Amino acid sequence: MSTGNAEGSPASGSFLAERVSRMDGRCPVPLRLNFDVLLVVLSLVEGRPNIGRMMRTCRTMHRAGVQHILYGNIRICDFEKFLSLCCFMLDKNPPRFRHLRHLDLDGWDATSATTSAILAVNDTILEFFQKAQYLEKLTLQFRDSDMLLGNTRIPQAISSLTNLVDFTMYGMGREGCTMLNKLQSPLTTISVCFDLYDMNPSDPGHIFRRFKDSLQELHIDWASLGTGDTTYPHLIFLRVDACVRADIGCMFRAYPNLQGLLLRMVDENEEADDSQDPSIELCRQANIAAQAAGTWETLRCLSGSLVGLYKLAARSKVQRLFLGLLRSSHLTRLQAVLTDSQPRALSFVIDAPQFDSVRLGEFLAPAVETLTALKLDVHNMIDWHYKHPSVTVTALLVSLSSFPIQFLSVTLFWGTVGSLTFYSSDPHQPDDACHPPFSALDVEALAQEAMRAIPSLRNLALYTVNPWRQWHWEIKSGAQGDGDGRIVIPLDQDEGERVLERFFPDSS
Repeated sequence: MSTGNAEGSPASGSFLAERVSRMDGRCPVPLRLNFDVLLVVLSLVEGRPNIGRMMRTCRTMHRAGVQHILYGNIRICDFEKFLSLCCFMLDKNPPRFRHLRHLDLDGWDATSATTSAILAVNDTILEFFQKAQYLEKLTLQFRDSDMLLGNTRIPQAISSLTNLVDFTMYGMGREGCTMLNKLQSPLTTISVCFDLYDMNPSDPGHIFRRFKDSLQELHIDWASLGTGDTTYPHLIFLRVDACVRADIGCMFRAYPNLQGLLLRMVDENEEADDSQDPSIELCRQANIAAQAAGTWETLRCLSGSLVGLYKLAARSKVQRLFLGLLRSSHLTRLQAVLTDSQPRALSFVIDAPQFDSVRLGEFLAPAVETLTALKLDVHNMIDWHYKHPSVTVTALLVSLSSFPIQFLSVTLFWGTVGSLTFYSSDPHQPDDACHPPFSALDVEALAQEAMRAIPSLRNLALYTVNPWRQWHWEIKSGAQGDGDGRIVIPLDQDEGERVLERFFPDSS
């Protein structure tokens, strides 16, 4: 490849070696190589440390490397490093800011920066945000939001940014709310963790009304959904953790075109059984009545704990339903949620010693005509003498024979609470605990059993945890096969993951 105005013999590399050797750090000699070629060369370098090393070779390489070293998300976890970034960006070269699009200021507190240290460089930080007008994604994750937002001029500078589309803030107090209310950017994604010490969590519908015409995704920690009167016509995904109240009538009016909902209530207990709790039943009945005026026709994905979704009682047919832990005592509530949502794809966790595997089909009976994909995490973290994993899987497979399942994924975890270990060196553990239960697992035999047990099955995935291993199969009709002429064909990891993505695109 011709290098245009390069000097010296490119074959020997003597020209570059001579120039590097002549650099004394005070007056580096510019590298006379076509600038566009340098940009291409730097685009092939992996990792910011390596780009930084090349930038230190000469002035021209330093100038060419700016856009590459600032490409993608810039995550800063230390105040001194953030100050260094500010100085780098402001060092007589304002055009550098056009390359800074994603900035993540993550988690420093008084151990890495005192308030007085921040006050001493307030002007530098202020100028940085005043010139960072090309920022599209900004994340502020502080244990103490006053460390950056205590000076009113800095929030004002952030509020003046006009190109932000994605904003995240954790530990958001009064200053953060004020800054958001003045923000000039048309945000499409907001992720906020409100102050958990506030005993009266707010309804996000009130706080973010400034962005009602642009907001598409909303992620909230510590909120109440039930008092908002603002409509967000473009919001398609809502995630609420630590939700105090969920009034589905108000939610439907506020977010009429919702496609994905993840809801976790503050009072839910995944281990609670189906015993009658008057408050839970009252909440469910109120939400059922509220849907007489209408409910989501657009909802495609629903996720949460069984108790939370039972209370929500969303009467919307969904493509994918994600639940938490299931035990045999959860039959009534699980069947109610399945009747409400009629999912085509379902994912949940089974506590194997507390779940009667042969009854799985009975539990899923309301979805017997709609369920085409099932993703099971089967855990045993208590009983070391519990039956071998293959016995549990076989029982689960037999119970699913009447379902139109085309894709089945099973993840097996036989371990101890708080550990990813399948065997123990503890002398007080029984002898059979010292042998990993997966050592005798015949995965090919399990694949054949799945094919025989579920006539509609087309794809199967099996995972084990610690050691992490995975197997994927496709089931096809063939001239030679078992029973009905079908055969099991192994797939490589990439093919298997593509199949999983097709049925569970939200699983990550």
